[in-house]
Amino acid sequence: MAAEKDASNYKRYQKSLIINELLPYSECLEEEANQLFGEIKLNLSIAVQKRDLWPGGLFWTNRLTSFIKIYGFHFTKEDHINLVQLLFHLVTIPNLESPLLKCWSTLLEKLLKKKKLLSPSDIRFSWRPMYDLVVRISDTKFKRLGMKIYSDRAIASVKGLIDSMRCYFTLESTQEILDEGRPLLCPFDTSMLEIMERFNDFLPTKVCPEEFQYTHQLWFKELINIWIEARNNSALDEVGFSLFSRLAEDTIGHIDWSPYLQQIFTHILNNFELPMGVKEFKTPQTQKSMRFPSGEDIAVLIVSLLGGGSKAQEYLSKLMEALESYYYPSNIGLHTRKLLKFLTSLTNKFVLRLKCERHSSDSWLPKPPPSSCLSEKDIDDFVACLCPTVWLSIFSKIGSMEAALAIKNLASLRPEVILPTLMSKTYIALETLTEPHQVVSTLSCVTVVSRAILSGRRFPEGPTHLFLLLISAIPGIDPNDLRKTLASSLLISSLISLVPLVDCSSAIGHVEMTHDEEVLCAATTEFEQFVDDFLERCFVIVESCSSHQQQVESGQIRQEEPKLDSHEALIGASILGAVSTVLGQLSVELFQVAFDKIFRFASTRVFESEVASKICSELCGAASKVHPVLTLKKFVPYCTQNIENILEDGEQVDSDNVDIDLLWNLQLLSHVVATDGDALVSHSESLLRCLNLCVKQIKNKRAAKHVSKLIYSMLHSLTQTYPRDSRLLSLGFDLDPKDHLYIRDWTSSCHIKDTNISWYIPGEKEYEFADEILQKVLKPELDKLDSFTKGTLSLDRDSLLLSLELVNSILSGAAAYLPHYTGPPVDGCPQSEVPLTRWFYKTSSAVHLPPQEFTRQKLFEFFHELKVHLMKNCEDDTKSLISLTEIFKHLMINFGSDHKELDARWTYFKQTRAALRDKLNDKKDFQVRSMTITRAQLQHELRMMDRIMSPLTPLHLTILEDLVDLSISTYAQVRIAAQSAVALCFDTYLFSGRKSLPMIVECLKNNPDTSHETFKGSLYLLLSPPLISTIVHDWEQMRKVFILLIQADHSEKESILNLISRLHNTIQKSYDTFAITYEVPESCIPAAVALSGKPLPPEELAEGAERLKRMNKQNLESYESLINNIVTVTEGKQDLTQWRFTEVSMKLLAMLIRHDTLYPVKGVQLFVTSLVHDALNIRKVSIYAVTLLLQQLKRPKAKVPIDIEKFAGMSISGKLTPGEREDNKWLCLTESLKETEEEWDSNNGVVHKTRYGFYCYPKILYGFAPMDRQPKLNRSIEELSEHEKVFYETFTDEGFLEKLISFHSLEEVKGKDQYSMKRALMFKNLFRNYGNSLSHLFRPHLEKLSIDSQESSQRCCCEIIAGMVRSSTQWPYEMVMEMRSWLEPLFRKIINNIQQETVEDWTQCVSDISADKDPRRVGWFLELLMEDLFTESRGAFTESSQLSLLHIGLAQQEWRVPYLLKKFSLILSSHIDHPYKNVREKIGTLIASIHVLDLSSSGFQLLYNLPLSNLMNLFTPSIPSPPELIALEQDSPTLRVCKTAMATVINSYHASAVEYYELFSLLVPLASYEGDDEVGILVRIMSIQLCRNELNFDHLPVVLKSMKKAASTSVWKAKLLVLYVLQVLVFWNFFTVANHKKELNDLLLSLLGDSQIEVRELASSTISGFVRCGIISPDNLKTLFTKQAKTRLPKKRAALPIEETDGATAAAINDTTNRGYDGLLVDKHCGVLGLAALVQACPYTIPDWLPDIVDELSSHLHDPAPIPVSNEISLIQLLEVTIS
Repeated sequence: MAAEKDASNYKRYQKSLIINELLPYSECLEEEANQLFGEIKLNLSIAVQKRDLWPGGLFWTNRLTSFIKIYGFHFTKEDHINLVQLLFHLVTIPNLESPLLKCWSTLLEKLLKKKKLLSPSDIRFSWRPMYDLVVRISDTKFKRLGMKIYSDRAIASVKGLIDSMRCYFTLESTQEILDEGRPLLCPFDTSMLEIMERFNDFLPTKVCPEEFQYTHQLWFKELINIWIEARNNSALDEVGFSLFSRLAEDTIGHIDWSPYLQQIFTHILNNFELPMGVKEFKTPQTQKSMRFPSGEDIAVLIVSLLGGGSKAQEYLSKLMEALESYYYPSNIGLHTRKLLKFLTSLTNKFVLRLKCERHSSDSWLPKPPPSSCLSEKDIDDFVACLCPTVWLSIFSKIGSMEAALAIKNLASLRPEVILPTLMSKTYIALETLTEPHQVVSTLSCVTVVSRAILSGRRFPEGPTHLFLLLISAIPGIDPNDLRKTLASSLLISSLISLVPLVDCSSAIGHVEMTHDEEVLCAATTEFEQFVDDFLERCFVIVESCSSHQQQVESGQIRQEEPKLDSHEALIGASILGAVSTVLGQLSVELFQVAFDKIFRFASTRVFESEVASKICSELCGAASKVHPVLTLKKFVPYCTQNIENILEDGEQVDSDNVDIDLLWNLQLLSHVVATDGDALVSHSESLLRCLNLCVKQIKNKRAAKHVSKLIYSMLHSLTQTYPRDSRLLSLGFDLDPKDHLYIRDWTSSCHIKDTNISWYIPGEKEYEFADEILQKVLKPELDKLDSFTKGTLSLDRDSLLLSLELVNSILSGAAAYLPHYTGPPVDGCPQSEVPLTRWFYKTSSAVHLPPQEFTRQKLFEFFHELKVHLMKNCEDDTKSLISLTEIFKHLMINFGSDHKELDARWTYFKQTRAALRDKLNDKKDFQVRSMTITRAQLQHELRMMDRIMSPLTPLHLTILEDLVDLSISTYAQVRIAAQSAVALCFDTYLFSGRKSLPMIVECLKNNPDTSHETFKGSLYLLLSPPLISTIVHDWEQMRKVFILLIQADHSEKESILNLISRLHNTIQKSYDTFAITYEVPESCIPAAVALSGKPLPPEELAEGAERLKRMNKQNLESYESLINNIVTVTEGKQDLTQWRFTEVSMKLLAMLIRHDTLYPVKGVQLFVTSLVHDALNIRKVSIYAVTLLLQQLKRPKAKVPIDIEKFAGMSISGKLTPGEREDNKWLCLTESLKETEEEWDSNNGVVHKTRYGFYCYPKILYGFAPMDRQPKLNRSIEELSEHEKVFYETFTDEGFLEKLISFHSLEEVKGKDQYSMKRALMFKNLFRNYGNSLSHLFRPHLEKLSIDSQESSQRCCCEIIAGMVRSSTQWPYEMVMEMRSWLEPLFRKIINNIQQETVEDWTQCVSDISADKDPRRVGWFLELLMEDLFTESRGAFTESSQLSLLHIGLAQQEWRVPYLLKKFSLILSSHIDHPYKNVREKIGTLIASIHVLDLSSSGFQLLYNLPLSNLMNLFTPSIPSPPELIALEQDSPTLRVCKTAMATVINSYHASAVEYYELFSLLVPLASYEGDDEVGILVRIMSIQLCRNELNFDHLPVVLKSMKKAASTSVWKAKLLVLYVLQVLVFWNFFTVANHKKELNDLLLSLLGDSQIEVRELASSTISGFVRCGIISPDNLKTLFTKQAKTRLPKKRAALPIEETDGATAAAINDTTNRGYDGLLVDKHCGVLGLAALVQACPYTIPDWLPDIVDELSSHLHDPAPIPVSNEISLIQLLEVTIS
């Protein structure tokens, strides 16, 4: 009944951590968890109801995070739902600061991650709050300006939360998200990528099939067409793969993907960015900065498409065939690691899908229909298609571990296919002496599949390989080959951990067993020989390390301790791991044999105390952990007796020399006693006697170190709780094989609950022994130190250090035994409405306290006095102070386990578990016993370490102050050690950073008594992350630190100045906008009440609300006070000698400008006046700050909904028709712009964002209200606010403005200065706020700047004009016309006088003016740019520059200026034969830009702008036939037209359009043009541009036709270019070209038979590549080429003498004869080249049909030239393959 009750209780909870049931105190955990969770619920609820988000709310949510880590989801579904609801309301609080947002979103993500626990019927969320949150933290103008900063971690946590939450969105969410996002789908705008990312983040896909109509069925076809048509766009590819891989995974079998498979797999292949093409024609690969989809997304998509009769497997097989050669070990490049990771991800996702389909438990999660599940044939096909690449990749020189993981996954699918081949390759590699890389690679693969081999599942002969593998691995343990040693040791450990090493041969004939089992039983007799050989090999390693020891003279060794190099350390660790595993799996009899061997080896040698002795002593320690009684019985008497004999004369061992025997025995004993504490008790007398003798007499540092290690090991073993063993079986290995046949337990796993862990739990005897050690060792040392502190005993430095080191080891070893100190919290900490109580998890079932004198409180007080004494009298004793720092650290934060060590062991555990776990076949909660034991131990230590932000007591604060004092001491070594300890304390104790800050900042004050070292130490303390976080999230702490940091004048030393700069930079990077006014919406209160079920009285709620108001008011006052104080200090440091500190203060002030609170006037005045500061960096900061301040003063514009149907003149259809339509014509500039004042000021139909209307309209489209409803611009000084007056009065000061312009006109770094968008934005904000009331003041300056030839003056001019014109779009008509009256003539002069150095600056100026502005607002400016184009009086540079300006201006308008584009195109068409190169290039670029708007082939309608067909009409009439083209005169108009046409193709934005390939077919004959080098370069670049393009499926026939047309020319160099293009283009369209293989085959064969040998050879190379990747099948070609190669050549007749017959007749006869011979020779050469191509198509393999071809080729070695040359090359390549 009790068991049934426990089971029912267990099921009440959502998902408790089952591992807790294995802990030795598990019976207490249920009550403990319930009590703690009750406290969490209550206090979190109260904190929210009282609006105490910080510190109360944050503290208790951190406690909840800790609770989940320790107990799992140990709460009911009701509590789960209530927690989720409350956290959702907390996360979506407006303007929540980063730390709270990160904490709560991470916790909410964790609560929602286990989808099976909560179904959508349990909980639903609205998508809108989360969408608004994402926009708020990552995509607002305040975020871009830096006025609202969120940390990257907070943003990432929100993104992760959305991933977990979207499946719980309401059913109507998908349609609402689409309505929100569709209006932004403009392919010419960056918003396209942004909204696709939003779709990827928010669109739910994991829903039940009955809800599909509300989710993906609303958008699938629409978005996948957008993705597929967005060819050559890596950013959209990344988003598309992420979205559709998720959709495919969540809807397996419910979507028909077959229409898109070709395009999807083409996308996949091209995203690997593989090198392709011959060396002479390498195409440029994508830049590293571009975004690519992850291999995991690609793998998920592919795996989700498999099964259910899909053709995806066929495409996958083709993909792997195409990739196969790239996996070859010698084919290494940037692509290699990407391909290997893809291979691992692909197999991993396949296994996970199969596991989910066949072994998943019942839940609401959607499941694929049975017909779509993976069948056995699907598995066979998948494994078969991956095998060739996997076998190649295991020998890769980089990333071979990824290949090993792929092998492991495939072996779980089809062990009978994978494992035999792997074993064969392994044995071959082990016999190879010259290829160590092969040995390491194969051993690594065998290691990861060791469990599959030994289990015998579908590979019955697998277990028999154990013995051969073990014997073969032993020679791999080689001290001269680190990689082989590591691989061999890991293999032995992996194999032995799964096998009990028990001789079962005695069971033969007594136990019924199969023949295979009899063979195994007989083979187990070899275990003893293996153990013997293995230990001998380990001993060889130990002795080889000893050969590197330092010289030992006269039995003495020097004082300095040798270093253990990384090579020896790795070998030692690997050997130790293998030996520990072997000893742990031995039967009692075999262990006795092994132990005797180890003892004999250790007792007959004496090693130097580091290196060899370390390895050997650890091996003995490993034996002690397995069988402590047996080991201690031998080693303790041996070691203690030897030590006592050396020390028995009673003399102290001096500090200079020490007996090497003593060192060896001490080190050996220190490792042996690290075993079960109850086994140590029986040797307590001898150990204590030995300890006392050592402590009294040993003064040598090295010997004392081993004594300290010995005491640490003993105390740790006696007082800690830990598992006693980690064997494979809980029943042990001492049973008779006749009673229990151990071979049947190989690779066995068990349920976690059946692990039966034997725990060591300290008992009374163990505690008494520990107390005795403390009394006899620690107490004398403390008494000695006490006497030293009081001055009654004098200790030299060495004695003091030895004493402190000994105490340090004792406290570290007994850390779990020492009671925690608890006391009242320190005063002066931030107050909370809820208690911030400390909770201690239970970590032991025994209760025993050490003697009162050894409590942490007593030790705190004692060592505080010692520290005071040392700092007063021995401050230069750095070693003792460092040791004292370690003691403080142990007392403050060591509770029995170390954070770093625990994290490292967690990582190792996860890696080991992943290696041993069979993802496909292992049942839930079943795993190898040793892994369960390790996990239980880690859980126990995690409970000991979990001390999240314990309350700070006065005593803790005293010790913390001592550490801070040490952190600012004179000596660097002491400071470094203490600063590290302080940082750990800050992470452990609540508000410790705040309480320590006063002492730290005191050192920053200008005090002549403060030394450089103290100042430097305080700066380093401030740099610690916990303290930085405290500073930048508290206004009062910020004020203290910032003021002192600015005033710090201690030193001009470079190191201190660098530290101050580093601290300032760290503060800026760590700063994120935190709240001044906190807000807790009323919606949070009911959620908080639902969690605890205890609503607070109204008066308490009102009190909490009032407290929040007071805090907000106080925050505002602190914020303003902070800024005013910094400004006051800064104004006092304005002389140039202190410019560094002024710069720091200005940057800090700029950082504090916010989006929600006006900046104090005093600060505004400082920044505005600093615009003309003499220091450049201060002016830069001021420009940035003034821009933000002007943004703060921006008055909101009145907006009204636009009546779209009214302006469109028609009703808007609900049908989606993306592109140009009749209903969006009103948004475009379709005729010359002639707006009246009334039209301008009405703002009718003004829509600045170019994206709106192209795809569709938003539900409500807002525009600006008429000008008479907008804020007044021309205001009197009386109408301005105090902040606005500062700007107005300063900028109307002629002297200020003159100085400002002069500074902005200065050159900073010659040749590197660029147009500053920050300065342009400042002027834009200025003119936006004040209209044209300031423009007349800038006019004379602009006129001067415009005619100044200085580059910097021109740059200043364009920045001011950009700001003025851009802001004028919001001015009334009268103001605009007044500005245009003087600006238009000025700009005409600027264009005529533009300089080469400033073209880019003016281009950026025009871009800023035109971007995101309604064409009716900037149309006048664009028409201004079109004036006087191509006038005779202008030079080529001016024309080229004006075209650049016009190009960027029109491009920013995208699709909305068809009138201007057509007008401009008409102008350009009459100048395509321009005589100047730079102008032609610009014309070509502009023509390509004009036609980029034609996306009709991608499904976007085109009505108003020019179609791509216009290109052919523009250029085709001017391009002559190939013969005429080649014969063109240099610099002829026709040739210039051709150059312009090629420039158009080169600069095209989507070169995949068929028109460009048609142009290519007309222009490619120019490859043979020899009169102009520019032509050859253009043709080559044009060809490269057309290579790497994914083509529309419907365009392929047209493109191939164009290629065929280009190849039909008589110009052989043109044919070469065609082949170069085909090599890359066909591979880029690998899958879509499949339906056109015949046309491609015919084209290549025609080129292979070309009369020009260069064409034939390149055609042969092209055919070879296509055959290699599977584009062309070799079956039909073999016969054809063999037939051609066998063409018989007639004897070449001698030419008839002309004088013997009629001259014309003889010439005709000779010509006919030779032409017939030459033609047959070409045919024969064509056949030989074709056969050579087939040979070269197999660079790494020899297929069955290859020998026949080689025989045929060998018969042509003596044919007429050039046949033998081609033949020899192919045969040499074949020979290289055969040799390899």
